[in-house]
Amino acid sequence: MKILHINDYKNWGWAEVICNITYKLMWWKIVYLENLIWANKFSRLFNQFLFNPFLYFKLKKIINTYKPDIIHLHNYNLAPLTVLLAVKKYKTIQTVHASGQICPSSWGVYRKNYKKCNLKPEIKKCFKNCFFDKPKFLWIIYYFWHRFISFLRKKYIKWFIFPSVALKKGFEKNWFKNLVVIRNPLPFEVKQIENPPFYIKENIILYVWKLIKLKGVNLLVKQLKEIDLQWRKFIFIGDGPLRNFLINYTKDDDRFFFIWKVKYNQIKNFYKKSKILIIPSVWFDNFPTTILEWLIFNNIVLGSNKWGIPEILDKKLIFDTEKWSINSLKLKLLDVVKNINEYFKISQKCKKNILKFSKYEYKKNLLKFYKLILNSNDE
Repeated sequence: MKILHINDYKNWGWAEVICNITYKLMWWKIVYLENLIWANKFSRLFNQFLFNPFLYFKLKKIINTYKPDIIHLHNYNLAPLTVLLAVKKYKTIQTVHASGQICPSSWGVYRKNYKKCNLKPEIKKCFKNCFFDKPKFLWIIYYFWHRFISFLRKKYIKWFIFPSVALKKGFEKNWFKNLVVIRNPLPFEVKQIENPPFYIKENIILYVWKLIKLKGVNLLVKQLKEIDLQWRKFIFIGDGPLRNFLINYTKDDDRFFFIWKVKYNQIKNFYKKSKILIIPSVWFDNFPTTILEWLIFNNIVLGSNKWGIPEILDKKLIFDTEKWSINSLKLKLLDVVKNINEYFKISQKCKKNILKFSKYEYKKNLLKFYKLILNSNDE
């Protein structure tokens, strides 16, 4: 069996972590589009929205030389049209890492008020709730381009893998077929993790992600600033367009610390010494691998009620991001601090449940799916 993996980047985010894990588990061939595309703004825009014949023939040469039994796509946002046309005659599957594959805004919720969307693109609904503050003419063009790419995905990719049931249901609503859920694996071996006892951890509330609105970090900072927890530190690890704004917004509060350019091994040290980690997403979070890490490091993990997150966390660890106005996270945090041992036990139960997401199980399920595809007559 020969599998060819295609992904945008070698290193970027959790989609790349999962892609590289998948490749390294079986050591087939992998192509990173960033290595085939000129790294300048014009080239980026051209490849993202138009057909690139030069990239097309590069990909066709790689495919014809390697002769894969299956092409496994991950993210190909750098050149979606070119990639889809290059793989259209092959047995092709895709691991879908985000709702942006079917949602034109990529949020999966209404940007206007953070309410859940049914993930069925409709031009009036999209413009009223997501593109209301965008230039109308340009976003009409983008909307129909996005729908066209979605049509090609449905036509040329015959099988889809999803880490969460929530995202799979979104594709079902858009009439995609041959869908399967295979959970993302833990990115490391649990036996290799050395954790200090919870009771000696520091009183730190930690956030590790991009500092952008769709992650809900601005809403999180606002509620933490208002909460009366003088004995805690609030540490934010990451970078993004909100970084300078958030630093200025909290400059009179010495509980806040913003850190960036932290290597992965150093981030693990923050996991080890923190007690509470928060994932306040307002967008469609598919299946955040970060939560798996946080639970393994014996933390209390609180998450928003967005899509794939409740599939990992107990309902007692969930707060509603549609009720920020009534301080849902603030109330949840106060209750956690008051009953911290109880919430730690709840997180430990979640940790026990996610141990089944091992690399071994992931590989076994993936190979089973590959064999199913090879035996299929669907071309």
